[in-house]
Amino acid sequence: MLSKLMETFFKLKENNTSIKKEFLAGLATFLAISYIIVVNPKILATTGMPTNALVTSTVLISVIASISMGLFTRNPFVIAPGMGMNIFFAFTAVKIYHLPWQSVLGATFWSGIIFSLLVILNIRTKIMLSLPKSIKQSLGAGIGLFIAYIGLINSGFITSNSGMLALADLNIHTGLFLVCLVALIVLFIKKIPAPIVIVIIFGYILALPLEYFSSEKIITLPNQLVALPDFSLLGQIDLVNGLKFAILPTIFTFCFLSLFDGTGTISSLYSSMNKEHDHKDKELKKTFLVDAASATAAGFIGSSPSTVVVESGVGIAQGGRTGLTAIFAGIIFLPFLFLSPVITSIPLEVVSPALVLIGIMMMQQVVKVDWNDFVQATPAFFTILLMTLSSSISTGIAGGILVWFLVSLFCNKKELNITANIIAIFCLIMFLHAMNFFS
Repeated sequence: MLSKLMETFFKLKENNTSIKKEFLAGLATFLAISYIIVVNPKILATTGMPTNALVTSTVLISVIASISMGLFTRNPFVIAPGMGMNIFFAFTAVKIYHLPWQSVLGATFWSGIIFSLLVILNIRTKIMLSLPKSIKQSLGAGIGLFIAYIGLINSGFITSNSGMLALADLNIHTGLFLVCLVALIVLFIKKIPAPIVIVIIFGYILALPLEYFSSEKIITLPNQLVALPDFSLLGQIDLVNGLKFAILPTIFTFCFLSLFDGTGTISSLYSSMNKEHDHKDKELKKTFLVDAASATAAGFIGSSPSTVVVESGVGIAQGGRTGLTAIFAGIIFLPFLFLSPVITSIPLEVVSPALVLIGIMMMQQVVKVDWNDFVQATPAFFTILLMTLSSSISTGIAGGILVWFLVSLFCNKKELNITANIIAIFCLIMFLHAMNFFS
């Protein structure tokens, strides 16, 4: 009875798929994205948020959002906390802007609301079309470089020396990181499935005996393997302070990342299924709305914004064609609610190689920039450079758009329009705020 209902609701025969095929596709997608269960809590825990509760919120938003995507859009798109979003949340909004994490959760909520309105009012398309090609092409590369930089810092491989960055001394920590990094890159190049998960497990096992060869603490074994979920982050959101002037650059950046990261990912996933779509497509609009709503929910649940993950393409390649794939993937997340003691005990040296690999993959987008055209190359260069050197994705975006605006104003006025001018003014305010002009 249930199988008949699923076949009818998800139009399995029409999509040339089956419950078994959808389950295997969901499992494949889960294995590809499951590293987020470990990586996201490790990143957000640097803000002072409780790690066990972060495991719960990471799993919870992935379950709720993925199942919602499967039910309401019937697409095989899995949703989880976005890489780049979590880096910005922890290392820019909290550490650089000195915002309380509760207020940044508020910014997460409001960014989801604003993005939903942009979709409903069809403003999203206008913004996408008005912004410079060079910024769109360099955004992913800049975020990738920043993510890799954070991975190298967190692992202890790169350190500060007289105000300059330098290589750290070779010790048990950097050695463990390098072994895991090399193993991860080799597995990835050889196209071994779920390489990040394999290396995290390998690194964890490798770290256990290392303490016998060093006086330094590497790993703290949990007192228990399973525990009840920690829901203490639920409702810790600060909605009022999440709308203050100092928070606006954070809201803008979350919206900007959702706009480009989410749009690009969803469009590429549609293409991989050979589905025709355009910006006015009702089904596409529904998909964007679920994506935006998940970011709103993430604020209440206690996580950085969530988004449709590119790893959904793994499930699609396995034959996943309907929302059943996303639902199965969401359900497979559930048992990890009870494994927070093990997850939180994984050392940063073992997790950090994943950030470096993600950075390498995202940097590949830099080839799309026309480096022979200085009108395009200059904004792209400053976008990438400023993101890492200022430790701020928002500063990189604002700086890149301002450089593009000035170059266009004097050399290529045909690219300018009213929407772009408004965005440039807002970016100027953001950039001045980053330079403490309003302090």
